[in-house]
Amino acid sequence: MIIESGKNNNQKDRAVITFLIGNGFDIGLGLNTSYKDFLSTYLKQPSKTKVVEKLKQTISSDISLWGDAELAFGKLRFSSLGTESFSVVSDCLQDFNTALSEYLQKEEKRFVSPSEELQRSFCSGLCSYYLVLGDYPTRNELRRLTRFNNLKVNIVNFNYTETIDKLLPPSGTIVLPKWGNVHVQINDICHVHGALSVGQSRLFGVNTVAQVEDEDLSSDSKAMLVKPEVDRLARFGLEPMAKDMIDESDTVILFGLSLGASDQLWWDYLLDYIQYKPEHRLCLMQHVKTTRSSRLPGEEGLWAQHECQRFYDAIDPQKRRYIDTKALDRRIYVSTRGPHHDPDGQEAFCDPFHLAWFGKKLVTGYNSTTVTSSRGVALSKILESKGNSYCSPEARGTFTFDYSNNNGEYAIGEGDAMFRTRWSKASNTSIHAYKDGKGIVAIALLKNAGEIERIHTIDGDFSSRVRTPRIGDAIVWKNEKDRYAITKIVSIKDDTRGDDHDSLTCDYLVFG
Repeated sequence: MIIESGKNNNQKDRAVITFLIGNGFDIGLGLNTSYKDFLSTYLKQPSKTKVVEKLKQTISSDISLWGDAELAFGKLRFSSLGTESFSVVSDCLQDFNTALSEYLQKEEKRFVSPSEELQRSFCSGLCSYYLVLGDYPTRNELRRLTRFNNLKVNIVNFNYTETIDKLLPPSGTIVLPKWGNVHVQINDICHVHGALSVGQSRLFGVNTVAQVEDEDLSSDSKAMLVKPEVDRLARFGLEPMAKDMIDESDTVILFGLSLGASDQLWWDYLLDYIQYKPEHRLCLMQHVKTTRSSRLPGEEGLWAQHECQRFYDAIDPQKRRYIDTKALDRRIYVSTRGPHHDPDGQEAFCDPFHLAWFGKKLVTGYNSTTVTSSRGVALSKILESKGNSYCSPEARGTFTFDYSNNNGEYAIGEGDAMFRTRWSKASNTSIHAYKDGKGIVAIALLKNAGEIERIHTIDGDFSSRVRTPRIGDAIVWKNEKDRYAITKIVSIKDDTRGDDHDSLTCDYLVFG
C-alpha cells in the first residue's frame, strides 16, 4: 500500500506567471527576424527619397553598429542626411519602420497555425517552465510555487510578430487534465512595442532622450525617437498595461530578450519588482547553444552568477549602486540547460522553451544546416538520438517515445528514484510492460487509473513479470530502493495498425 499526502490546505488558490518574450522566441521557431536579416533585404530596396538613400549609405558604412537598429538610430547624426531635422527624423523612421513591418509580415506568414492539440501542449509547457532550470532545489521550489488549483498566465511580448498569439487557444482558458484539472487563464497578450496587425501601434527607438546623441535635434525630434515618450504622447497605454501584468505576478520569466539598453526601463522596473516583495521570483531563460551531458561541480552555478551579473549590468548605474546582490541572487533563477529534442519527433513537448524542433515543423521553407553527400545532393542535418534522450529526470511529467527504439526502455526520475520502464508492442489500444528494466523489481497493473496525482492508495498485485495496460490504465513500478512510480497510458501508436510509427505517451509520477 502506498499513501500519498494530499495538497497543502494552506496553499493559495491561484498563481500568476508573467512571461516577457523577446526576439529569441521567433528565432527559435526558425524565423529570420533579426535586424541583421532585415538589413540585408532593406539595403537592396530602391530608396524613395534622397534622405533615405543617405540613411542606407550610412548603415552600409558601419553595418555592425546596426545589429541593434534602435540604438543605432540614437547614435545617428541626422544633420548629415538633411536640413529640416523633424522631417528627416520622420522620413527615416517611417521608411525604416514600413520596410521592417513588411519584411516581418512575410516572415510571419511562414509560420503555420498549429492544431488545438499543439496549442494545449504549448500552454501546458507554459506552466512547467521550471523544468529548464538547472539545479534540483531551484526546480523543486518553483514547481511548488507554480502548482495551484488555478493559474493565470500573462504574456508581455516585445516582438511585433504575433507567432505566440497563434500558439494560444482562442478561448483564453484551458483545463489541463494531467495537472489534476488545473484551470489556466491565458490573459490578453500585451505587445509592449505594438504588433503587425492592422490598427496596432508600433514603437521603435531608444529608451531615454539621453540615448539620442545628435545635439542639433529639437526636443520634438528627439521625442519621436524615444519609445516611452511616443507611448505617452500617443496614449497607447502599452507601458502601464505591461507594468500592471508584472505587478500582479508571483514569478516573471524572461525568454529571448537580450537585455539591451534600448529597453532599460524594463530591467529597472524588474529590479523594483523583485525588491518589492521577498516572495517575488525572476527567471532568466538565456540561450544555451549546446547540451552537455555533464558539467564540472559548480560550473552551472558560476554560469548562473554570470547571467545574473548581466541583468545587473543592464540596470541604470544609479539604481545599480544600491543593489544587495546577496539577497537578490536568491530570487533570480537562471536556466542552465541546453536545447531538448523529443526523441521520436512527436509534437508534444515538456515546456515552451525547447522550441527548436517543434517550431521549425510549423515554419514553411525552413532549411536546417545542410551537408552535402559525395553525389552532391543536399541532405538535411542528421540528428542522432543519444541514449540520454530516453529519460525524464523530473519527478512529475509526461513522456512520449518510440518504443521500437532503445530496446523499448524509457527512464523516469533520478538517483534512488530512477525507474527504467520497459515496453513492447501489443496494439494501438494496449501495450506490454515488463519488470525487466535495470533496477526494477516488480510491477503492477492499475485499471482506469484516473488522475494520478489524486491517487492516495494503491492496492496492486506485483506477482507478474509482464502486464498489458490499455489506454487509461496505469503501471505501478517498484525499484530495488523500495521506491515507487506510476505511469498512466495516455496514447499508443502502432505502425502495423495504420499509424506511421510506434509511439507511447504516458503521464508519470515518482512518489517521494
